[in-house]
Amino acid sequence: MKKELRKQLFHCYFKLLILHLTNEQVFGYVKNEDKIFDAKLEIKEIKRELKSK
Repeated sequence: MKKELRKQLFHCYFKLLILHLTNEQVFGYVKNEDKIFDAKLEIKEIKRELKSK
C-alpha cells in the first residue's frame, strides 16, 4: 500500500513539473493554473495518507 502511494506521489510531482513547463500566460490568464492547483491538492492528500500509515 505504501509503495503504491509513493508511486502515485511521484506521478503527481511529475505531472506538476510537466504542467509548469508547459504553462503559458494567454491574455493575462494562466493556461494550466487550475490543473496545477488540482495536482498540488492531490500531492497534499497523498502525503497526509503516507503520514497516517
